[in-house]
Amino acid sequence: MRHEDDPAEYARRIEAKLSPDHIRATLAFSGLYQLTHEQIKRTVLDDVKSFFGYSPLRDGMWLLGESGKRDYDASVLSRAPKRPFQASLLWLEDMEAITTEQRKRLDAIYAHRHDLTHELVRYLVDVDTEPDVDLFQEALEILLSIHQSGFRWRRT
Repeated sequence: MRHEDDPAEYARRIEAKLSPDHIRATLAFSGLYQLTHEQIKRTVLDDVKSFFGYSPLRDGMWLLGESGKRDYDASVLSRAPKRPFQASLLWLEDMEAITTEQRKRLDAIYAHRHDLTHELVRYLVDVDTEPDVDLFQEALEILLSIHQSGFRWRRT
């Protein structure tokens, strides 16, 4: 909405947008969204590597030795060389931890996280811009899917 269209309505909306409660809610949501995205990243990367015997303790080590790393490279990284996150997502999809649609939605979730981070001021002051709560819900559902499916992963 432009202020020329209805100056009184625009003034009411900008006042509401700039209220301390609304600003706090936007900042809190932005932080929570970013934390959730980071948790997805860590879960996707670390849990998949751990499945193949990787331990991040003491500067990282393969508990199963070189065979664990070879299995990880062949089973996961070969799916998207030089893109471990995408490779891990493809592996999780094959393990039925996430669906194809969920894997694809992570691009939108990442884009929104990027926008929230780098355009936060716009979310705080633009009366027509609000964080996407639906994408946040999808992010939580994807994270839950990955965690709940862990018991189904099997070594082949």
